[in-house]
Amino acid sequence: MLTETDLDYILSSFEISEKVSRKVRYIVDSELKEVGFPHFDLLYRRIADLVEVYAHGHYEERFMVRLDQKKSPDDNRTLHDLLGRNDENFIQIEGDDSSSTEDHRGRISLGDAVDMLFGELPPEEAELLRQLSKNSSEEDLFLSEQEVLGFVPKVREGLHKLLHEYGKDGRLLIPRRPIVEVKWDPNLRVKFGRRDFNGSPLQFFLDNIEVYGGMGRTQLQRFDESLYQALRKAGQLSDAIPDSLNYKSLRTPEHFIRKVIEVYPIFEGSIKTAARAMGHSEYVFRKYWHRNGFITRPNGGHDYDLWKGSRGGIDYGYLGEAMAKRMKKRGLIQEKNMVIGGIVIKPGDSLDYDDACDHFGILSGEELDDLIKDKSYLLRGVGEHRIDRLSALYLAALSPTIGLRSVAYNLVAVVLGISLDETDKILNKGGITRNPDFGYPEDLLRKRIFNPTFGFALKHLDIW
Repeated sequence: MLTETDLDYILSSFEISEKVSRKVRYIVDSELKEVGFPHFDLLYRRIADLVEVYAHGHYEERFMVRLDQKKSPDDNRTLHDLLGRNDENFIQIEGDDSSSTEDHRGRISLGDAVDMLFGELPPEEAELLRQLSKNSSEEDLFLSEQEVLGFVPKVREGLHKLLHEYGKDGRLLIPRRPIVEVKWDPNLRVKFGRRDFNGSPLQFFLDNIEVYGGMGRTQLQRFDESLYQALRKAGQLSDAIPDSLNYKSLRTPEHFIRKVIEVYPIFEGSIKTAARAMGHSEYVFRKYWHRNGFITRPNGGHDYDLWKGSRGGIDYGYLGEAMAKRMKKRGLIQEKNMVIGGIVIKPGDSLDYDDACDHFGILSGEELDDLIKDKSYLLRGVGEHRIDRLSALYLAALSPTIGLRSVAYNLVAVVLGISLDETDKILNKGGITRNPDFGYPEDLLRKRIFNPTFGFALKHLDIW
């Protein structure tokens, strides 16, 4: 729940008089105590609206009319009665025709609308839209899919204006204050919020390595001077960019590139899914996957089962974190290495078929070959009778269920690392029902829950 501290923080970002500030504070403070604000952006918008009114004057209502007001004190007819009932240029508000509108208009989340727009935009514009929508709250829009897609020309026009005003070399500059809201009516207007880097500018630098990774110190200062100065004052500049004379330090770290390349088979070429699970931009995965000759899905499309589960309400981010904790607790991760059956697998190493079969209860190398050929398992063979290390970790996470026709209820909880009550809710949200032989179908569990969860778990494992 937001507090008065958040109120003070937002008010301080506006250049308004003390009188207006007191007025806005009085109104919003009472609303905070009575109803509260669930999201920071909602509080910001409420304050911004009040500032607009009290700092720049009230709207002149004498120039406005209401459709439901009476024509005159002596005439009970409303303006809607006079203007709208028989005029084909007005939308008929009353009557039985409203049902026809409901046939093609439904409730759609803001996130789903943005996903639809992604597929219709060129990669550079889609990446810019991703930056703008990353911190948006989940709101419902009463629009059909056709209406959302109809906004593509206007969205592209707005993105071009924004990039022209605040961009450089095809990228949106990260400003000194993060973007809170962008409006294009009637003119381009960008509202910024303050940025304090949560006390650690180095962590902010690392979290956005796909933006800053290829920069030297001079480039960083030109591109984002506030971050440069924050790193310098905190004594972290040398940690972010160790040696300006060392050319390799000016490039994206090798371990980061290795991670992007290594997770390709886990996400089966879906740029959108990889970006969502790993917390990096689509641009990064598109760049290095294409550079290495990997085939990606058209427009970076989502995996169907991930989309289906997400629509049902499954929080894969939470499940991924839970599965990662379980793998760490079992000792499968030690430093940057994986430990499978006492065998240490370092970055770049692989696991022998015989060792995999012995440890995971797989009868033979031929059976393991069959699992690799079945694309619904996230397994990859490398070299002669060897599997890559992420395949080994995948088998370690799912081994109690592999090869079963049905998976018992409590075994699902063990694989995911969650409680039985949480498991019941996840199965319901995923639309997965019991088989007649007392258990849940392993193939559907794997595709809709286990596989996506494993992808999201990788974000929480420092193994590169």
